[in-house]
Amino acid sequence: MLNTKNEDVKDKKQTIFLADDDEDDRMFFSMAVKAISMELKLLTFVDGDELMQYLNGEPDEPQMIFLDINMPKKSGLECLEEIRNSSKWKDVPVAMYTTSGSEQEITRAKELGAQFYIIKPFEISVMTEIIGWTLETDWKNTVLPHNEFYARETTWKGRAKL
Repeated sequence: MLNTKNEDVKDKKQTIFLADDDEDDRMFFSMAVKAISMELKLLTFVDGDELMQYLNGEPDEPQMIFLDINMPKKSGLECLEEIRNSSKWKDVPVAMYTTSGSEQEITRAKELGAQFYIIKPFEISVMTEIIGWTLETDWKNTVLPHNEFYARETTWKGRAKL
């Protein structure tokens, strides 16, 4: 049985997914989403395996998927690879949402087709701004150069919109 949490918001226009095994990080992300002035519906998953099971069913279509990298059962990078190899989901924008600032993981995520890489911030205002910017970006027509592909809290603060 899936432990998918629908944030109980009716008539929302965009559906976004988050797969993250850390309950506190899911709650922090949810708080940031609620602070965004867009109409959003958030579905959360406790790991990558649960997300992929849901996507292989008859799910709501996400406008954006956020993936933690280090999860049990199936990592975010494994999910990203499966999503990009899926005829149904290959064009859905994906942002990595992780504590890892590893250059190797950042490069691998870009190679696998992620649109953006978010190193988890500590301040809710910064998280809200990053998620909002990510959701407002037209990913069909935007490819970020490597030096703008990832966001850290320390470099995002006061940053002009890309």
